[in-house]
Amino acid sequence: MITELLNDYPGLSVLRRTKINTEVLSHPERAYILSGPSDTGKTRLAKELYKLYPVENRYAMSAENWQQDITDASCNRGNWPVMSAHHLLEAGGDYWGQRALFLDDIDKIRLTESGFVEPQLKAFLDAVERRGDLLNITTSLNKEDLFKKFSDQIGRRILHGRIWVDFTNK
Repeated sequence: MITELLNDYPGLSVLRRTKINTEVLSHPERAYILSGPSDTGKTRLAKELYKLYPVENRYAMSAENWQQDITDASCNRGNWPVMSAHHLLEAGGDYWGQRALFLDDIDKIRLTESGFVEPQLKAFLDAVERRGDLLNITTSLNKEDLFKKFSDQIGRRILHGRIWVDFTNK
């Protein structure tokens, strides 16, 4: 059922769509970076992956609002409750077990005049690693552009332990 639902990513061949679905949905215990152009189905697949985790241990974050302390009620992207990274870290001690975290559109994190809000993102990525949480990420950037946008140190943290899934026809 999920394969049929997700087998219509625009611009991808049936072979590539099937390979992506099989790879990601058959291994929800892994962390992924879903990369590719806009409107190719990355967030759609992330939402399906999100549904495979227990409700009490799954959280989504919007990169555009990742620092704000927002609630599910104030930002709901169609059955995709969004919370801020700050809120998740503050509440971190209240949760038992591994959490499945989803950061949509990491490339949309806003840069500051000094270049970036690097200390906050570094602290977040370190906390995710320390807790052993799964962090799944979507981005329209390729690896090279990801390292151009973020520092080398942050780029390595983003990639660490995650499987890169390319939403292009290869």
